[in-house]
Amino acid sequence: ARHGAGGSPFQRATYRYSPIVAWPLLLDLKTGLPVAKLVFCLMDVLLGDAMGRLASHRGASYNVRLLWLFNPISIVLCTRGSWDA
Repeated sequence: ARHGAGGSPFQRATYRYSPIVAWPLLLDLKTGLPVAKLVFCLMDVLLGDAMGRLASHRGASYNVRLLWLFNPISIVLCTRGSWDA
């Protein structure tokens, strides 16, 4: 709470994320909608597509992206709004 009142979160030993990650989270607070979760899910899908393109560029099947997109750990982390996915 004290860092939300104008202090720097970088002074806390437990702060893990960059300010770029905090911006979508602020949208959650201002709108009351799960904006950050939607951003994280969109990035997850884009990452899966990039993995599929890289795999096909290297001669593997483009469907390797499905290993990422349907990974239960990635799905849970992404939909709870965590940047760790």
